[in-house]
Amino acid sequence: MSTAPRSPILLQLGCGTNRLPSPWVNYDYDMDITKPLPFPDNSVRIVFIEHCLEHVSGPDGFRFMKEAYRILEPQGEFRICVPELIRLPVAKKADIIENHGHLMVYCYETLSQMLIAAGFHEDNIRKTGRMKCDGHWRVIGEEADELETLRVEAVKFI
Repeated sequence: MSTAPRSPILLQLGCGTNRLPSPWVNYDYDMDITKPLPFPDNSVRIVFIEHCLEHVSGPDGFRFMKEAYRILEPQGEFRICVPELIRLPVAKKADIIENHGHLMVYCYETLSQMLIAAGFHEDNIRKTGRMKCDGHWRVIGEEADELETLRVEAVKFI
């Protein structure tokens, strides 16, 4: 029995200056994550979004998670990096909440429950460390990034 070849599409949304090399497809302001994504069902191997999801409302973020689930191929990976308050000093917590244009603040529990509601199974959601594709640390420094960034991966299994 042969398996279907995996999709070549590696999709990064909200890339800013962190443009990943081919085969990645990078979008920033040219892709509105509050709208349906222009990709067919089961057509993308990886969806990666770093320090962007917090800039849309909770309901819009949830709709985006459902869209990511829809476009991911079976066994496709969804990687989300967002600010998290838990390890930050009080003054920095307030800064993350009030400044930078954030409309939502996530913690692992909220993010994982939203991913489950979007279709991902709880056994396929986990925290991760920094990966090669991540670039936010280059902007704020490794130490600050370690303190403020929550990294979560969810794998689509049907």
